[in-house]
Amino acid sequence: NAHLFKNSNEITNEYDDSYFIWTRHSSDSYGDSYWNDQHSTGTKMLIVTANDVYKDATFQCKFETEQIVAVSVN
Repeated sequence: NAHLFKNSNEITNEYDDSYFIWTRHSSDSYGDSYWNDQHSTGTKMLIVTANDVYKDATFQCKFETEQIVAVSVN
């Protein structure tokens, strides 16, 4: 789940899902491109399954508007 804070206050619900873009980074660049394209519409919650992970993968959530860019890696 993505959580967005401003001055220690959670503001996640103030923004539409489309602002929260998830990307996958692994040793499978072709698979990453495909996975990233499939998840490009944005969501605050992401379910990762064993099929989403090739050997070792990192998932990143990027929040971006015209005024704000924030990135979290988990």
